[in-house]
Amino acid sequence: MTIEEIEKCLPENYEIYRYCLYKVVEKKNDYDYELLCNFVPFIMREMVYDDGTEVGRRYLIGGYDKEGNELSPVNVTDSEFEKMEWPRKYWGMKCNIAPGFSASKHIRYVLQETAARAEKTMIHMTTGWKKIDGEYFYLMPGDEKYSVELPGRLHAYGFNRDGDNENLKLTLKLLTSVAPERVMYPLVAFAFLSPLNHFLRIAGGEPKTMMMLLGKTGSKKSTLAALMLSFFGKFSVTELPMSFRDTTNSIELNSFYLKDVLACIDDYHPVKSNEKSKMDSTMQLVCRGYGNRVGRGRLTSSCEERPDRIPQGNVIITAEQLPGVGESGTARFIPLSLNHGDINNEELTEFQQAAYEGKLSSVMHQYTEFIREEIQTKTEEGFLSELKSCLDNFRLVIGGLAKQRGIILRDRLIDDLVSLRIGALYFLSFLYEKEIITDEERRNYLHKFDDILLNVGAQQQNITVSDQPTKIFIEKLSTLLDAKQVTVYDRKRGELTCADTSFVGYYDDDNYYFDKTLAHKKVIELCRSQNEDFAISEKALCDALKNENISICDKDITLKKIRIGKSTKRFLCIPKSVFSEPAERENDEEENADDDLPFGPDHENR
Repeated sequence: MTIEEIEKCLPENYEIYRYCLYKVVEKKNDYDYELLCNFVPFIMREMVYDDGTEVGRRYLIGGYDKEGNELSPVNVTDSEFEKMEWPRKYWGMKCNIAPGFSASKHIRYVLQETAARAEKTMIHMTTGWKKIDGEYFYLMPGDEKYSVELPGRLHAYGFNRDGDNENLKLTLKLLTSVAPERVMYPLVAFAFLSPLNHFLRIAGGEPKTMMMLLGKTGSKKSTLAALMLSFFGKFSVTELPMSFRDTTNSIELNSFYLKDVLACIDDYHPVKSNEKSKMDSTMQLVCRGYGNRVGRGRLTSSCEERPDRIPQGNVIITAEQLPGVGESGTARFIPLSLNHGDINNEELTEFQQAAYEGKLSSVMHQYTEFIREEIQTKTEEGFLSELKSCLDNFRLVIGGLAKQRGIILRDRLIDDLVSLRIGALYFLSFLYEKEIITDEERRNYLHKFDDILLNVGAQQQNITVSDQPTKIFIEKLSTLLDAKQVTVYDRKRGELTCADTSFVGYYDDDNYYFDKTLAHKKVIELCRSQNEDFAISEKALCDALKNENISICDKDITLKKIRIGKSTKRFLCIPKSVFSEPAERENDEEENADDDLPFGPDHENR
C-alpha cells in the first residue's frame, strides 16, 4: 500500500507528514499537530485462524520509516496488536511512539481503519472435513481454494492432487506386499478409515482404538508407519509427526489438529526408570485421548473453561514392547507384531519411491473426493444413515463370525473390529467404483479382511487378558512363592507369633489365605524391581478377584473369615488350583511341614 493509499484510509483529524503520523487537534483559531509516531504503519492482511473450536486473528503489518523506506512486514498476534509493543519488538528502536498512553490508542485506531483495504484470509488450523457454505470439503495443506496451516513437524501433510488408476492398482498391491498380510490388511483398513472419522462421530460410532506396530530395533516398524502416513503426505522415518520424547502438551495439541487423517507417535522403547515413567505417562494420555476421545479440562487465565482439544484422527504407535498401562490401557490399541525379516525390502523400496512421488497421497485424495461425491449423491442424512446401518450390521457380522470360530471378544474389541471393517468396506467400494476390482473380487477381499481382523482380535483379546491386574497379581505372587521370597504358614500350626518380614499368610490343603495388605505390598515391590507398574489399589484388587470368581469370599465382602489358632481373622482366600504348578508346590509344602518350618525361606534366626 502506498502512502497515498494509506492517506485515503485515514480517519478525520489524522495526517501523514514527512512519513510520520500526526493527530490534528483543533484550537479556537488554529490547528495543532501532535506527533503520534515517527513511522507510518498499515495493515496488509488480516488473517483469521480457525481451529474448529476457537477463532483467533493475526495481522500482517507493513510500514514506512521516517526516511520513507519500506519496513519489513511483521506478523502480529491479536494480543500484541492490542498492547502496541510490537513496533519496537519487530522494527527496532528506530520506530518510536510518542510519550503518553493516548498515542498508542490513536495509532491502533488509525491502523484498524487501514484494514478496510487489507486482504482478508481465512486460515484453517486442522485437517479433515469442514462444512463451508453448506458443502463439505476435505481440508489439507496445499489446497488452492482453502488455506490450511499446520505447525512445526506437521508440515509434511498434504495431497498430490494428480493421479490415475495405476496408483489405485499399486495400493491394492500393498495388501499383499511389503509386510505380512496379517499386518498390511489392518493397516490399510485403518488408513482408509481415517477420513470417515468425522461422519462416524456424528453417527455415534467414532473409532476409539489405536494401531501399535511392535518390533525390536531393526524390524523397520517406523519405516512401515511412515509408508502408511504417506497416504496423507510425504513422510520418512526422520519426519514422523510425533514421538514419545515430545511433551504431552505438544502431542495433545497436534492430535487435535490432525483431524480425519492418520498420525504416528514414534518410538516407545525401554529406557531408564525415570524416563519410562514419563513415557508411560504419555502413553496413558494417548490412550485416554484416542481410546476414549476425551481431552484434559483446562481454564483460561480468567478461570473460564477452555474448549477440549480432543484427538480427531487415528494414530499408529511404534513400540519395542507392550507399554505398562494396565488392562484398560492395553484394551485401547490393536498390536501388530513385526519380526526381523518380515519386511520385503525390494517391495518396500518400490513403495517408498511411489510415496516420494506422491502416488499414495494422490490415491487418498481421490478417495476423499469419492466420499464427497457419496455425500452429495446420497445427501448427508442418507450417508450418515448408511454408516449407522454399517455399524449395527457389522456388530452382528463380527459377533457371529467370532462365535462360529469359538473366539470370545469383548464388546469394545468388537467395536474396534467393526471400525476397521468399515474402513475396509469403503476402501474396496472405492476401488470398485473406479473399476479396479469387480464386485466378486470386492466380496472376496472383504472375506479376507474378516479372516485377518478376527485373528487380530483374538490376539488382542489374549493380550488384554494377560494384562489384567488379577492375572498379574496371581503370576507375581506365584513367582514369589516359587522363589521362596515370601512365607506362608500351615494354618493348622496356629497363628504366627514371631516377626517374619516375608510372611504373607497361611495355607491348608485347598487354599491360600493371604493378608491382603502384605501380599499386595510384596507384589508391588516385585513389579518395581522389574521396572513394571502395578497401580491397582488394594481394595480394587480384592473387588476384581471377587468379581472374576478367583477368590473365595464370605457373603457381601471380598474376604473370608477363618480361624487361626485361637484367633478369627479375615483373609484374601485364593484356591491353590489358581496358581501355577500346584502339585509341585504342594510337595514342597509337605517337605516344609515335616521340618516344622513355614512354606518359604529358611528363617534360621527367627
